[in-house]
Amino acid sequence: MTKGNFSADEFCFTRHDEIGAAAAEEDSEFLAACYVDTGDLDVVLASDNPKRVIVGRTGAGKSALLSHIQKTEENVIVLSPHSLSLNYIANNNVIGFFEEAGVSLSVFYALLWRHILVVELLKSKFNITNENAQKDYTRHIRKILYKKDKFKEMAVDYLEQWGNKFWLTTEERMQELTKKIESNLSASIKSTLPGIDLSAKGAKNLTAEQKTQVIHIGKKVVSEIQIRELENIISVLGEDIFSDKQQRYFVIIDGLDEEWVDERIKYSLIKALIDVSSVTEAVSR
Repeated sequence: MTKGNFSADEFCFTRHDEIGAAAAEEDSEFLAACYVDTGDLDVVLASDNPKRVIVGRTGAGKSALLSHIQKTEENVIVLSPHSLSLNYIANNNVIGFFEEAGVSLSVFYALLWRHILVVELLKSKFNITNENAQKDYTRHIRKILYKKDKFKEMAVDYLEQWGNKFWLTTEERMQELTKKIESNLSASIKSTLPGIDLSAKGAKNLTAEQKTQVIHIGKKVVSEIQIRELENIISVLGEDIFSDKQQRYFVIIDGLDEEWVDERIKYSLIKALIDVSSVTEAVSR
């Protein structure tokens, strides 16, 4: 079409015209103006609605919906599965040993997510971005959660134990928690089955009797590590810290369908995240 030879109803693009980004969530210029609410937004924002997972084919608008929430709501925490570096777990010899031996580590994975979510919520609530802010948080949290009963005492102990780590990156905290569980698992095996090769390869060489012992030890150790403390914290957060129903907090984790962790544990981690998604519900109510 030659220049000037078109009607008023036609549009001619020039060489450097732009009409948006390849992905809707990356289109900072047009997304807000072109966003169409199909009813999903109200469902996702409703704190009393148990629906927590957004699914859909590529291009369905999942990331665009989450991006809209980021831009229109306050107190939005965004976690990228890529930045968590969860391959640290997949490449951990001790974790690989128990996985290969047949020990279900779903409780451990749920523990990781609960710890991450609790820390990120408190970090956002009290604006813990450095060591000085962490000290202010510690003083404040002691005033709120004074040790008046055993139920809250366990929660306070947990928060004080990990409180001086809150200003570190999520990845650093996750690795530290993994190392603690790794140490407990390793010590239990070495005291019961000395000389065992704690690796996925070593697990393949276990006898049937040894494998039974390993599974028993693994279940016992994982179930005992900080589970009650975290369960108490979730209740305490809702009752004493995030008690204002008008001040809602949202945690967004996008990109779980991408390659962010080894396939061996990817779906176990996603399932664990879905299982603990009630953490945000308990806090927001």
